[in-house]
Amino acid sequence: MLGKPLQRVVLATFCLTGCLLSCQSGDGSDCAQAVAGENEYIAEADERRFKVSEGEVYTCESDGWVLSHSLRDALWDWRFEKTPEGCLFTSSEGEKFSASPEFSDDFEQVQRLKELFSPPRWTTMNLQSPAAPTIEAFNRVSRAVIDGSGNFVDNSLQLTTIGSTKALSFSAVEVSGDLLAAKRPSKSLIAKENICFMKGDDLWFSANYYLDGPIPITLADFETSQLIESPGPRIIVREGRYAGVELKFADKPSFFQNRVSLPQKKWFRLKLHLHLSDGPDGLVELWQDGQQLLREEGKNLPLANSVLHRMQVGITATHQATRLLIDDVVLSAEPL
Repeated sequence: MLGKPLQRVVLATFCLTGCLLSCQSGDGSDCAQAVAGENEYIAEADERRFKVSEGEVYTCESDGWVLSHSLRDALWDWRFEKTPEGCLFTSSEGEKFSASPEFSDDFEQVQRLKELFSPPRWTTMNLQSPAAPTIEAFNRVSRAVIDGSGNFVDNSLQLTTIGSTKALSFSAVEVSGDLLAAKRPSKSLIAKENICFMKGDDLWFSANYYLDGPIPITLADFETSQLIESPGPRIIVREGRYAGVELKFADKPSFFQNRVSLPQKKWFRLKLHLHLSDGPDGLVELWQDGQQLLREEGKNLPLANSVLHRMQVGITATHQATRLLIDDVVLSAEPL
């Protein structure tokens, strides 16, 4: 898994500040031979060694581990604890809310898009696009669509009926302009906050998909806001047609197959199972229309104390103009 190009492993994930701080970790160990301990992750690239420990990034220098910068998102200051129902999150101001691993939506009772974003359903949408390339811009579009004060600009979603069944249709335009310059994908997705999965948990997900255009890069993401860039496992497409799983973090541990391709212009069902771990004892299983594509062990959680609290489905990343439909989304801690 290690040893990928430096610009991917380091520049994209680790070296986000572009500078080192003259601060040693103080453990006095030989970092060149060190083995990752609990809540640690070590990666190598272009003969350099990096360690993530409790969300802090260190580089291996001649005098030991040297602190580089933090991956922690300063805006995410929630504490969490396990409960029989899922999790209880508490902010530094004492605000509390509960989260559950159980969720489903078949869109059958939804008459207008606005109804999708009422508790306990979906939280928001993300319409990152050439016309809305920044967080402020696509959030402004999303809020306007949800409250009825505005319309979609380029990327969009809509309720649709196929036969007697309702589904949700997602459309995204090709990457261009500022989005292309920033090397960001185009997106059209809905997100569900207040889910809760952590190390040792089993995450089960399934949904029906209909691809009506080029296949997106990613189809579902499970994220934590504890770290910048919101890392986590995701369903990703390799070579434009094969479904697999990738951990969006550090050197991006990947689990792929090239035996069964994704169909287009017909419904199919993906089912995912993750036994979550930041170490080699994690488990990744993926099925397509009941046929098992993957069963592999490996790291699938960023850090030992990471909490996956957000799910995204739809066109979660694409570079090409495309459209897809989704129906019967299910998330659970129990086998599906």
